[in-house]
Amino acid sequence: MCEVCGKTTVVLAKGQISSAGQEAIKALLYAPNGPFTWKIQIPDDWQWCAKVGGKGEYVGSFAKRLAKLAHHNDVKLDSDFLGMIGSLVAQYSASQVEYTYDIVSRFDWADGDYGDSGSCYWGCRSGARLMLAENGARAIRLYDDDNGRGYARAWLAPYDNGYVVFNGYGEETSTFAQIFATIQSQPYKRVTLRNNGRESGELWINGGTGYYVGPNEVVYSSCIDLHWDEEHDDQNRCHHCGDYSEDCCRIDDAYYCSDCACELFSSCSRCDEWFGPDDVVECDGDWYCEDCAGQKGFVKCDDCGTWHDDCTDIDGDDVCSDCIVNGNYSRCEDCGDWHKDMTVVDGYPYCEDCVDSLDVCSKCGERHKEFTEIDGQNVCNDCLASYDYSAEFGLYVPKGQLLLA
Repeated sequence: MCEVCGKTTVVLAKGQISSAGQEAIKALLYAPNGPFTWKIQIPDDWQWCAKVGGKGEYVGSFAKRLAKLAHHNDVKLDSDFLGMIGSLVAQYSASQVEYTYDIVSRFDWADGDYGDSGSCYWGCRSGARLMLAENGARAIRLYDDDNGRGYARAWLAPYDNGYVVFNGYGEETSTFAQIFATIQSQPYKRVTLRNNGRESGELWINGGTGYYVGPNEVVYSSCIDLHWDEEHDDQNRCHHCGDYSEDCCRIDDAYYCSDCACELFSSCSRCDEWFGPDDVVECDGDWYCEDCAGQKGFVKCDDCGTWHDDCTDIDGDDVCSDCIVNGNYSRCEDCGDWHKDMTVVDGYPYCEDCVDSLDVCSKCGERHKEFTEIDGQNVCNDCLASYDYSAEFGLYVPKGQLLLA
């Protein structure tokens, strides 16, 4: 049995490959077009250590054992690839790794004290801790040797003369399995873990997996079901607060009590369905899902991002009346349509099409709205300043030229 104990230390076997090293090796093996991709499955009881002594099918260095596993599956690993594997093994397997741990049967620490901040066991599934206690489970917790503070934990569920390690926080669950297997002097094996056929019931199982630590003769199955009783049906337990209520409603494949539903979601005023805060829009004081908002005649303003029933199509964008008034929009002096990018001519706004239809001043070459005709040519008001007007003759003449009778 796994006894409750105070803080003590454990040293993993020399050459044990860390969980980070295991992931790095797997990433190399199962990379796109890698030698193991779609071809070879590493056994669940594979020994992740630099070297295995004694007699047996897979003994020797890690690279040698891996090459033999590949050969049995008609795959050959060349010397360069095995060299890369050996480098990773050397990088991730220390001469010894020491952990300070304790094992407890009371789960009364605060959320986050052991690297488990945000765990549903301190939130919507707080009742699962009672299930653990009622079924004789333990927690193994790890401590930082520098400051003595807890930084990681995992659950230990009793099963068939051994324990299943699952839901590791702060360290990989596989690391906890190595530590606990060393403490118990027992082998360990990765297993599929369920409770009453589910991984997402009241007893939430991260990834639906765990590691069985126990006697060799018991390690026979790759799938374990704890079969622990769950007191309440999920349909009556709020996914957010964890309380049980008869008026829970289903939202996004989870159940919420009325208080939490109103706090976390909004109900569409038209279809009465519940939606997350990012999936509803406010229109004239009511909340709608986007489908219903569109069916009610509301349109999202492309300028301010809010929904209105008075949007105007401006250059392909829907713009509400407030943005038209307060934004950089003007009505074209010629065609009367609204536009954002306008050209001001003689103090009047013109759209791109209409400004091209204005006449050009024969003197400065610029387009203008207003002209004075002089000798059959259009002269803008700016250029008109270079002329003098003779009231006697009713003519414009360039400045400095005298008109003779």
